[in-house]
Amino acid sequence: SSESVENLKNLFGVTQYAPNPISSYSSGMLKKAALLLAFLGNPQLIILDEPFTTIDVEAQKKLLNLIKDQYVLGVNFLISSHHLPNVENFNFESVVQIQNGKLETVI
Repeated sequence: SSESVENLKNLFGVTQYAPNPISSYSSGMLKKAALLLAFLGNPQLIILDEPFTTIDVEAQKKLLNLIKDQYVLGVNFLISSHHLPNVENFNFESVVQIQNGKLETVI
C-alpha cells in the first residue's frame, strides 16, 4: 500500500518545513525529504543509499519501522549501509555483505 504525502511528512517531521525553499534545509532535512520521495506512490522496489546517516535517532527509528511495514506489504528494498545493526534488525530474506569488492556474507 502506498503512503500518502501527508502521512510521510508527519512521520518524518517535515510538515512545518515543507513551504520553505529546499535550499534552506539542513542536511538532515534534505535526507528526510529524499526519503519521503522514495516512499511515495506504490513502489515495488525502493533503493536507499545510507538512509540512516544525517537523520536524528527518532527519525531512524521511524524509518526502520516504515521499512519493516512496507517490506511486509511486499515492497522490495536494496539498502546500502555501513550501519549494520540497523540492517540486521530487519527480517529480510537475504542480506549480502560486500567487502573489498567480494561477497563476504550472505544471510
